[in-house]
Amino acid sequence: METETKRLRTLPTPAAAAAAENAAVVVALVLGNIDILREILLLLDAPSHLVRAALVSKDWLRAAADPSFLRRFRARSPPRLLGFLASFASPPTNPPVEGAAFTRFVPLPHPPELDVAARLVDAAFNGGAGGQTKGLVVGCRNGRVLVKHGGYYGKRYSVRTPLRPSSAVGPTTVARPSVVPPQRVRDLMEPDVRCAQLELLPYPGVDDRRDALSGFGDLTNCSTDRYDERIMQQAVYLRQGSGWIAHVSPPMHFPVPVDDNQEPYSVLVGGRWLCMTTVLDWIVVFDLDTGDFSSVMFPNGVSVAPHGDDHMLARAGDTGIYLVHVKGVELHVWFREMGNYAAVWERVQTVDLPRVFRGHVYRGFWNYVYALDSNMLNWDLMEYFDRAWCYRVRIHAVGDDAEFVFLTLGCHGGVFLLDVKRRTVQKVLQTSLENDGGPLCGISAFMMPWPPVFPALEQT
Repeated sequence: METETKRLRTLPTPAAAAAAENAAVVVALVLGNIDILREILLLLDAPSHLVRAALVSKDWLRAAADPSFLRRFRARSPPRLLGFLASFASPPTNPPVEGAAFTRFVPLPHPPELDVAARLVDAAFNGGAGGQTKGLVVGCRNGRVLVKHGGYYGKRYSVRTPLRPSSAVGPTTVARPSVVPPQRVRDLMEPDVRCAQLELLPYPGVDDRRDALSGFGDLTNCSTDRYDERIMQQAVYLRQGSGWIAHVSPPMHFPVPVDDNQEPYSVLVGGRWLCMTTVLDWIVVFDLDTGDFSSVMFPNGVSVAPHGDDHMLARAGDTGIYLVHVKGVELHVWFREMGNYAAVWERVQTVDLPRVFRGHVYRGFWNYVYALDSNMLNWDLMEYFDRAWCYRVRIHAVGDDAEFVFLTLGCHGGVFLLDVKRRTVQKVLQTSLENDGGPLCGISAFMMPWPPVFPALEQT
C-alpha cells in the first residue's frame, strides 16, 4: 500500500504534463526556426562544438554549414592557434649543397577540447630521434604541413596531415621537377647566384589533390654585360594532371647586386599568389585564374634591411594583405586592398616594442637597435654588421589579419609570441645550437583548420 502511494505521488499531474508538453512545443518551434537556431549556434565558443551540434539533425547541419553563417561564426570565434613548428638547419651554402634539417612542434596553451588535436600533431613531429622529425617546414595551412627534405636546397617534399587519421600511413612524397629557365635567361644567369625557391601548399581546384604539392616558384637573378643591369624573373610552376605548366614573368630590372639573396616569402590571397622579395621592395602578384603577373610597390618610406627578415606578409581575408615591418624599435602593420588597383597602403598599427617587451629583455638592447636604425654611431662596416647580427629583431611568422607575430631578438635569443591587438608578449621557446641540430631557420604557426569538416549530408 505504501509503495502504491509513492508511485501515485510520482506520477505527473495533468497540469504538469500539459506544461511539459507546451514547453516541448515551444522548444521545437524555436529550434525548428533556422534563423533563431543560427543565432543560438553563434553563441558556441569553438568550431568543434559547432560540428557536434551539426550531428543533431539535417536541419542543424544545413544551418551550421551555411557559408554566410560560417563567416559570422569565424568573426566571433576565429580558429585557435594550437602551437608552432620550429625548423632548424645549417645555413645556406654557395654552391648549394643538400644538408640536414629538423623540425619539432611546440604546443601553446589551449582549451581542453583541443587536447586531442595537440597530441596528434605532437606525435607526428616529436616522435622521432631527439624529440623531433627530419625535414624543413616550408608551409602550414589548414592542417596541412609542407616539408622539404634535404635542407634549404632539397627538391623532395612531403605533405603531412597530422589531424587526419589517414596521415598515419605516411606522408605523400612529391618530387619537384627540374627547373630549366628560358634560353634568354640561361644566357644571362650568374653561376654564383643561387635560385631562391618558393613553395605553395595545395589550393582548391587543382586535380582535387589535397595531399600533394600543387605549385612552386623560382626567382632567378641575372645580369647583363652590356649595361651592367640586373634582371629578376619570376617563374611559377603549377601542377596539371601528371605534369607541370610553367608561367614566366616579364623581366624585372633593378639596380643593386644580389649576391646573398634571402629566401623570398609567398602568400595565397583569394585567387592571387603574392611573392615578396627583399631586394626589389615590391611584391610580385601572380593570378592563378588568368596566369598574369603584376606588381605592388611597398608603402612610401618603407625600406627593408639587407638580411630581409624584418618584414612579412599576412592575409586579410580574400580581399587584402597586411605588411608587417620592423622599423627600429617599432613594429608597423600596413594594410592594402588587393581587388582595387587604385588602392593605397594604410598604416593601421604601430607597436612600441620596448614597452611591450618590458621585463623580457634588458633596456640596453633597444638602445643598440635604435642606434643601428638611426646610424648614430661611427662604426666601420664590419663592426656595423657585427652589431646588426647581435641586435636586430627578426620576424619569423605572422598570423592571418596580422593578429600575432613570432619574433626573435638578437642572434641566439628566445622565440617570442606578440599579440598585436592586446599588446602582450610571451616567451614560447628558448633555442639551443647544441640541442636543436642547427640555428633556427623558420617558424610556421599551426592553426586549427577552417572551415570545420562537417559530416556528409545524405540526400535521401
